Amino acid sequence: MPLCGRQVGDIGEHRHAIILDYRRADLDDNMLLTEEESLGGFSIMVAFRAALKVD
Repeated sequence: MPLCGRQVGDIGEHRHAIILDYRRADLDDNMLLTEEESLGGFSIMVAFRAALKVD
């Protein structure tokens, strides 16, 4: 889905989206991801695992 109606968002929008995904994954809101949180199905974590091939 385009950000702000454009085909490609700027780096600030991408960074903001990543931070929001990270905060959603941080279930206990302590700014640290546990193994359980990092293995969850949140989109940023799925992307990290795919990029790093850690599964």
